[in-house]
Amino acid sequence: MSAHRRLFLSAATGEYGRLRAALAGHLQRSGINVEHQEIFPQTDADTVRKTGDLIRECALVIHIVGEKPGTIATADAVADLLHAIPRDTFLTKFPALRVALGDLSGITYTQWEALLAL
Repeated sequence: MSAHRRLFLSAATGEYGRLRAALAGHLQRSGINVEHQEIFPQTDADTVRKTGDLIRECALVIHIVGEKPGTIATADAVADLLHAIPRDTFLTKFPALRVALGDLSGITYTQWEALLAL
């Protein structure tokens, strides 16, 4: 399926899992391929990179923001991403944001989805 009919739906599972499932169902019935973190095989060590791979193939990211940020990504998952995207090239278009993120620890999977969309 072409990227123009494909989107990534980002929402913290604990807070918006049911909403994400319902919205994905509606979008899929209209012929849009909806991707999100829970539908692809992953491990604690590769979730951030695999999410980035999916987002890169999508024309649009819908990011639902709530009160709960989600689960913090494991250090192994961040290291796996940075093996594929060198630390000094990550978010180069947004230098102030990159500086504010520091060592990239403490970022949740849902927040990574937003960052990877940039």
